[in-house]
Amino acid sequence: MGAFSTSQDQTTQEPKQLTRFTLVEYHMGIDARIVLYAASQAVANRAAEAAFKRIAELEQAMSDYRPTSELMQFCAKPRGTKVKLSSDLFKVLERSQHISKQTGGRFDCTVGPLVQLWRKARKSKVLPTSEEIKAAKRLVSYRFLHLDKKNQTAWLDRDGMKLDLGGIATEVIRKRIKHVHLSVYPPAGRIRISAPEHMANKYPPPAQKPFIFLATSSFMADTFP
Repeated sequence: MGAFSTSQDQTTQEPKQLTRFTLVEYHMGIDARIVLYAASQAVANRAAEAAFKRIAELEQAMSDYRPTSELMQFCAKPRGTKVKLSSDLFKVLERSQHISKQTGGRFDCTVGPLVQLWRKARKSKVLPTSEEIKAAKRLVSYRFLHLDKKNQTAWLDRDGMKLDLGGIATEVIRKRIKHVHLSVYPPAGRIRISAPEHMANKYPPPAQKPFIFLATSSFMADTFP
């Protein structure tokens, strides 16, 4: 986790003279910005440090870009290998499977092989062949992912599978960090995640209640309000 940058607005908010602060760290492939209202720079820094630390932990568990992430290490195991997972990763996989079953597979975190083809096509400007698409589809099905809640283990049915947690990981990060401020004294505020920074202006701090706004990327603005 790198050092974050901070900017301070001159405007204050009554009745507690809360000042707006903007803090930035690089996470999830972007500059994640926290906009918060707090009584002092010290309080703002402590809140942001705690939130960014938690984000980094969750990113390391769920990233599909990092070969060293817990998620990618799990996918690299031979088919049928039962792997003990962290609580963070297991819970998001459990949530993902629940949604997959509810939607009949319309949401499916095993879509990774197809996502990789799309990423490759975007870079090369060359569409994948029909054979490549067929091969990727053979690795995609939420039914190929198995979870054992009692032992907190998971395993995959086929070699070469790749999981992509996408937007659901963002939802989990939002939920995991929204109470981070409770461990910071005095409390620094509440957290919003997955919306463009300009939306911070739509959520001024309620009277006597400091506020934290975490902006990630604009395309997520309406996904998890």
